[in-house]
Amino acid sequence: METPAHDGALFQPADLNICIFPHLREFLVVDARATVPGGPHTYLLSTEQVLDSNFYQGVERSVSEAIRDTPRTFADLGNMPQRVDDAIRDQALRAILRQIGSEEIVDNEDDDAPEVSVFLCVGAVLSMGAREIESTARAMLGGRAEDPTVNDCRQQFERLLAEERSHAKEEETDQARRAVEGDADFYFTVWTRAAEQP
Repeated sequence: METPAHDGALFQPADLNICIFPHLREFLVVDARATVPGGPHTYLLSTEQVLDSNFYQGVERSVSEAIRDTPRTFADLGNMPQRVDDAIRDQALRAILRQIGSEEIVDNEDDDAPEVSVFLCVGAVLSMGAREIESTARAMLGGRAEDPTVNDCRQQFERLLAEERSHAKEEETDQARRAVEGDADFYFTVWTRAAEQP
């Protein structure tokens, strides 16, 4: 995802672009599908909107079906974590599509389902400058986006990126402090002097 695209953006955009900021409850969905009236659109969603009772019921139903449908060998049971992961991803996408009013496309069996890209905003993405953010917003929205739509997407992306950058810096500082103070989760001792015997 962090590979520069042909236009300088940091990832290859798709029909539906989901921008995840790991430390934030908010995320951005950029719907660039040509079939959406009045599009493209940018949606600012929160985990509270997506991880609702419909999401949890869907995951429970999918996992229950996966358990019942799994053949009874131990080797087949080893595939269960992947099936649970697939169920969670599927239900999360359904929940996002519900929020943007497009859930029916998930149940559609033809080839009209949109291509989905998940843009995880970590690492080098956090150091993006204004020009790269503008380029990424334009790339996600596609060529038919007008300037006000691009500006709205850019501003929301920029705000969320700044918040994520701040949280990531706080976490990095906290981890460094804990390592220096001797928190065992952050380092291990290669050699230690034996305690003196009385």
